[in-house]
Amino acid sequence: MTQTRDLVTVIVPFHNCRDFLGHAISSVLAQSHQDWELILVDDGSTDDSAEAALPFLSDGRVSLVRQPNAGAGAARNAGFARASGASTFVVFLDGDDVLPPEFLVRAIEQLASRPDSTAVRTTAVLVDADGHRIEAADFATHMNTRRVLDGRRFVPLEPSRDITFLELFDQSRLYPPACALIRTEAVRTVGGFASHLAGAEDWYFFMRLARLGPIAVMDAPQVSYRRHSSNATSDPVRYVRAARRNWSMTYHAPDITRAERRSLSKVWRARQRDLAQAKWHLALSSPRSRLGTPRLRLAAESCGHLLLWRPPKFWMRTGLRRAVDAPSDPRVGYGWHT
Repeated sequence: MTQTRDLVTVIVPFHNCRDFLGHAISSVLAQSHQDWELILVDDGSTDDSAEAALPFLSDGRVSLVRQPNAGAGAARNAGFARASGASTFVVFLDGDDVLPPEFLVRAIEQLASRPDSTAVRTTAVLVDADGHRIEAADFATHMNTRRVLDGRRFVPLEPSRDITFLELFDQSRLYPPACALIRTEAVRTVGGFASHLAGAEDWYFFMRLARLGPIAVMDAPQVSYRRHSSNATSDPVRYVRAARRNWSMTYHAPDITRAERRSLSKVWRARQRDLAQAKWHLALSSPRSRLGTPRLRLAAESCGHLLLWRPPKFWMRTGLRRAVDAPSDPRVGYGWHT
């Protein structure tokens, strides 16, 4: 395996991540590819996370940025703004996740063979607070369970195929962000993360990245995606709002061409047909009972999906951050499970 001299910028945003930050940093120091710079971004931590990072600053490649709490997207952008002009690739590593030692070497080698790609994605495994693999959760299989529109129906997609803009518009199987090595110039071109978004900002970022060019895929080595009691909560209502916002912002983007919008419409309509069919079957399998029960609600929702010809524009106003939007619980830390 040939070593390259490409400089990789690793950006680690963190918020109240004291117990895990050292593991994330150490995983960068342990990389076989040693031409990297590590930019730590303390996004308004209220614990002593930043102090946990101080011993690592003796390595001249490591730097620390502090800012008031502004959220995931803003923290990643703050780190990227300080990337060296010589940077070739970027990794956004959340402060509680861990890179395998061969990740940079393998990903750089893959991108070198795919000059048309904006990034390369590997898979992840779920680990607990102690770093032990959660065997019951086959997250890599979940990431590789992909689909693509063929005519009017979705069909399974071979896991080794490139990730495309249309696939990501339908659904995202690209998270956590640390699973991707991204070309620095591609991040500059798409403008980084949309910092005003509250949740799923990484999905929106990767959609724009895939619109620029395909995202290549490799299955190994796998990133450790940590689940623990201090993770940002997976609020289903918050996620639905963020997903609706992402669909609407993408579909109604002013720079989307007519051809792209026609393709997005086909994906959107197929998605709505699938949801309508699934909810109709659920309604039929629900027990018969009085008006206003889940059976009637599911039937009404099924009809609603069939009438939803495109993502409504007003969805763009959902799932946005307030001007000052600190976490509701100061104990909640990053990574962001969106």
